[in-house]
Amino acid sequence: MPAGRDGADCLPLSAVRQPFEELGHEATRVLVHMAEARPPASSRIELATELVLRTSTSVRRPVGTEPVGTE
Repeated sequence: MPAGRDGADCLPLSAVRQPFEELGHEATRVLVHMAEARPPASSRIELATELVLRTSTSVRRPVGTEPVGTE
């Protein structure tokens, strides 16, 4: 798994946390509909995600200034 993906704590990178269990349930539901020759209820499924902000995300600094903590 790439560093920083889905809330991995190994690096302080911002990430998007994804609901993999819910994603699996929805994929299974669509596959069952297809196996039964029924069209899925929708061609688009939206699941909630969460942005996990860590130290790789900050406000934009004015040109020529140093990041906090680099003195």
